[in-house]
Amino acid sequence: QGKRALFTNFDPSCLLPKSLDYWTYFGSLTVPPLLESVIWIVLREPISVCSEQV
Repeated sequence: QGKRALFTNFDPSCLLPKSLDYWTYFGSLTVPPLLESVIWIVLREPISVCSEQV
């Protein structure tokens, strides 16, 4: 925490799937007070990460 790294020549779009198709739906927070104030955006093609990245 508190450390920074400078990235040069980095295109963050390389982290996204080829298809950017998605669905949206109205929902709620996943923790109390579970307010119904969220618009969920779900990519059609999942993005995988390993446990070290979570």
